[in-house]
Amino acid sequence: ISRRIEGEEVALSHSKLVITSTRQEAEQQYSRYGKVFSNIIKVIPPGVDSKKFHINGVEGELNQVNNLFNPFLRDSSLPPLLVISRAVQRKNIPALIEIFGRSSLLRQRHNLILVLGCREDFRQLDKQQKDVFQQIFELVDKYDLYGKVAYPKKHSRNQIPLIYRWAAENKGLFVNPALTEPFGLTLLEAAASGLPVVATDDGGPRDILSKCSNGLLADVTDLEGFQNTLELASSKQYKWKTWRNNGVNAVAKYFSWDAHSLNYLACMNESLKKHTKTISPSNTIKSRDNVSKRLLLFDLDNNIENNPDSLSLKSLRFGLNDSKISKNSHLGVITGRSYKAAKYRFSELSLPVPKVWICRAGTEIYYSDNQKQDKEYQSSIDIDWDRRLVIDVLSDFSDHLEMQSDDQQGLYKVSYLLKEPGESILPLIRNRLRQQGCQAMPFLRCHWYLDILPLRASRSEAIRFLSLSWGLPLEKIFVIASQQGDAELVNGMTTTVIPMNYDPSLEIFRTQKRVYFESDVSSSFTSEFTHYRYFFNH
Repeated sequence: ISRRIEGEEVALSHSKLVITSTRQEAEQQYSRYGKVFSNIIKVIPPGVDSKKFHINGVEGELNQVNNLFNPFLRDSSLPPLLVISRAVQRKNIPALIEIFGRSSLLRQRHNLILVLGCREDFRQLDKQQKDVFQQIFELVDKYDLYGKVAYPKKHSRNQIPLIYRWAAENKGLFVNPALTEPFGLTLLEAAASGLPVVATDDGGPRDILSKCSNGLLADVTDLEGFQNTLELASSKQYKWKTWRNNGVNAVAKYFSWDAHSLNYLACMNESLKKHTKTISPSNTIKSRDNVSKRLLLFDLDNNIENNPDSLSLKSLRFGLNDSKISKNSHLGVITGRSYKAAKYRFSELSLPVPKVWICRAGTEIYYSDNQKQDKEYQSSIDIDWDRRLVIDVLSDFSDHLEMQSDDQQGLYKVSYLLKEPGESILPLIRNRLRQQGCQAMPFLRCHWYLDILPLRASRSEAIRFLSLSWGLPLEKIFVIASQQGDAELVNGMTTTVIPMNYDPSLEIFRTQKRVYFESDVSSSFTSEFTHYRYFFNH
């Protein structure tokens, strides 16, 4: 679950638009994920399939519903109180049966219909379902509700729209007694089918009834109050037709798939106009020039520079010194070092000057023609970043971490050295950063070197930024990774080559698409340079 939360936090931190189904989802759920600004959240409820859920039934279709419920009921002509849900505790079905059993008025006026999924054998249900059904059986027996409550073992998916129409035909009510209801799609299905509702005063039902005006809300945690609301709704027969018409019309206006799609597209277009990226002059290369080009990136720190006669370096020299190949390709460098230090070391490798430099572990981007940092990328990763807070929060990890030298630090990079190698400490650091409100993420390099970066920064994010800025698809970007277990980079969407003598931790990527191991690739080609030539030419 911690990895899921982390993934969701990263996704939200990059979002310019967040679509939720209800206001509760926006205000009570997304508000827990760091700083999600309310001005980027739009509420667009899901749509209802009007081809299935409608008021225009086919003659004779309701007979099969009668066959489903009649075996349970003494008088099937009574208006039903219909529930369609899963048999889980959150849905609060036993509370509804308790109310029905207590209320002579409800028992006199209605049957209670419980459509709670399909079951073959009660004994084979999971514990939660078994507990719910056990409570149902006991309450039916306690209040002697035989002949008043139906709970069929089986139904087909195709029968659900018919069940709604059957309940509406018999002037019933749809009841949602759930303790919590993030949205409540069944309420919309009922409304579209002409069936008024009594629903929990929580989450989605509030939004739905505010638009539909087709029933009543109830505090389902107050059994007496819930009972009074059901009895009141049951008594308002003169309002039943008004509620029915309100629900049908409101669903068509606000909750159809057409309305959903139009609202969604309108929000997307508005967001695109506001946030469409303008290519900055500092990005050096106009996007239209990149459509037919490739970008080759290699890790300067731990791969090529320590192996001056490596296959990778020879292949690079071979490919980039070919005029036809170099014309269609850009060279770039990825490094944890500063721009100045990386340029000095690169000058010794006898390679063409790179077009782009991704420095300080993906927190800085420079372009060789003007040697200036990309301010647009810097602004994007600066949001919510607090370097001082990161250092303060991790200060009590001194038994496990020590700060690296000043030349390894950066404005958007806090670098530590682990006292014991390995990833076991990473979950602790992630949790601590999250708990203290730090919009930051830890990255481990070479088992020993820990970088804390802004939530929106990494080498992979820098590559994606270039892809968007230059109009260069990720499949046209080729990365020669580090040998030292650089999982963050290999996990990206680019084509990646892992050099010979790689760290054993990279073995897990052998089956990942678009990840190639140099030892495997080179042995399968007649020339040691063929696989690089293939990239440069294709």
